[in-house]
Amino acid sequence: MNATKGILIGLGVLILLGLFGAIGFYNSMVSMEESLISMDAQVKNMYERRTDIVPQVAAVVKKYAEYEKGTLEGVVKLREASGNLDTLQKLSSEGKVTSADYSNLLASTMATLKVTMEAYPQLKADTQFTNLYTTLEGSENRIRVEIKNYNDAVASYNLSIRSFPYGKLLSGIFGFSAKERINPPEGKEIKAVPDVDKLLDIGNTK
Repeated sequence: MNATKGILIGLGVLILLGLFGAIGFYNSMVSMEESLISMDAQVKNMYERRTDIVPQVAAVVKKYAEYEKGTLEGVVKLREASGNLDTLQKLSSEGKVTSADYSNLLASTMATLKVTMEAYPQLKADTQFTNLYTTLEGSENRIRVEIKNYNDAVASYNLSIRSFPYGKLLSGIFGFSAKERINPPEGKEIKAVPDVDKLLDIGNTK
């Protein structure tokens, strides 16, 4: 009788431990899911921030492309950058701010603007342009940081789902499934600068 009672007590303890473990697993997964939702929203916020800045940069670039016609040898490239910025705004309106085309065009355009800014003091001295450029460049870095943070959190979340015993046994029961990582479309760094002379075609002065 005592042996049976001991077995029952032991089974009860195991059931309670399993129940507490399951509750802990569930609460932990819910907490991680909420964190992932917040991180995903932050990534989207960073993309929106970048989208908001591009038209401001475009306005300043257009101003210089018109105002400095007789001064900047690279005004053709400045106009080209202005056209690229218009294209970026069009892609933004189509909801393509996370596409590879958008990111590659932005990186190329920013590289052109950086070279032009470095080559011509009158453009570099414009505080508005410099601040906007720096802000946009900073946005690119923040996007990468936020994507890394999200992907790191996804790795931890997926690891919990794959873990034994609770992850393997309870994930499906509680409706938890593996999350996809974000693959950032940025193929180039904004800081990558092409050859200055070739880009601005220095030597063919007006």
